[in-house]
Amino acid sequence: RLERAREAIPKTSAVARERIADAEAEVGRLNDIVEGLLAIARAEGGASTVTTMDVAVIAHDRVESWRALAEERGITMAFDGVDSALIRAIPSAPEQIIDNYIDNAIAHSPSGTAVLVKVRKAHDAVTVSVIDAGSGLTAEQCERAFDRFWRADSTSEGTGLGLAIVKHLAELGNATVSLAPRSRDGGVIASVVFPVA
Repeated sequence: RLERAREAIPKTSAVARERIADAEAEVGRLNDIVEGLLAIARAEGGASTVTTMDVAVIAHDRVESWRALAEERGITMAFDGVDSALIRAIPSAPEQIIDNYIDNAIAHSPSGTAVLVKVRKAHDAVTVSVIDAGSGLTAEQCERAFDRFWRADSTSEGTGLGLAIVKHLAELGNATVSLAPRSRDGGVIASVVFPVA
């Protein structure tokens, strides 16, 4: 209805067009919140079928998928990890978790920095970490970041649901997630630890 109203407004009425555009943006934000809440509800109530997959291949593919956007913003994407790492997880969870981490890293990294995706294999677990050189978070903020609707910067875009969804997806497959400050100068290390297959 807002889109139709915008089309009906004379082109000379800039103020009305601007107000409708603001309303459309708000509807889009509310839609994102609803979609996020539905994703959490499905994750909490749905069956969690766990399957075997290669998270090293998945992580490398996600780096390649995000590379063009990162380069547009002057950010280098890099992968550092083993060639293969079999894990147990629910379908599509590793992709969604890694995508969310990379999206956050790119959004908070200044031009001229790098985002590194690391995959490390141990005896009973595989750790995937996304490391950035952005403004960073305190240890307390890292703890709170997985709470629903929490955002470090209330003026920034986003619903505050992305990391809450990440946490639920991980827990359904017996994985764990964490954020940690990279250094005093900034940056965040976003990690997920999956059980090995």
